[in-house]
Amino acid sequence: MALKRFLLVIFMSVLAVSLLLTSSPREQKTPIKTILTNCNIIDCTGNEPLKNMSVVIVGNTITDILQGTYKKSVGEKNVRILNLENGYVLPGLWNVHMHMAALLPDPNHLQDDESLPSAVIRAGLNAMDGLRFGVTSIRTVGERSYLDIAWRDAFDSGYFMGPRIFASGDA
Repeated sequence: MALKRFLLVIFMSVLAVSLLLTSSPREQKTPIKTILTNCNIIDCTGNEPLKNMSVVIVGNTITDILQGTYKKSVGEKNVRILNLENGYVLPGLWNVHMHMAALLPDPNHLQDDESLPSAVIRAGLNAMDGLRFGVTSIRTVGERSYLDIAWRDAFDSGYFMGPRIFASGDA
């Protein structure tokens, strides 16, 4: 029980500091242009992968797909170039049946008497872990205390990086 309280205090402290020090994405005047270059694109249409491509992303929108390696022009600002070294880019994956706070399997019954803060923390971590593995959108199918809606709003506000959530709230 003391460990849970300790982890909650640490989480809330980190959250508070990050909210105070992080400016909202809406406050940024010029969006960052991110370039994924030296990559292969799988478009999931059944066509062969497009080789040696560059993907231009402004803010969070793909604005262009170009053949060849991207070359930054003189005076170009707010540009972040990521050389994917012949890696692959494909559309984001969906998880259309997700319980964000689930711990499956749970052979030790850790969730039987679990506190809401602990479930909220795990739900966010599960969603962020999914994003690292390519799951860019999730549809929740029932979460206690509307924690999925809280995480949806936190991700949408830009305070945390996570997938797009289509939330159902309580089951």
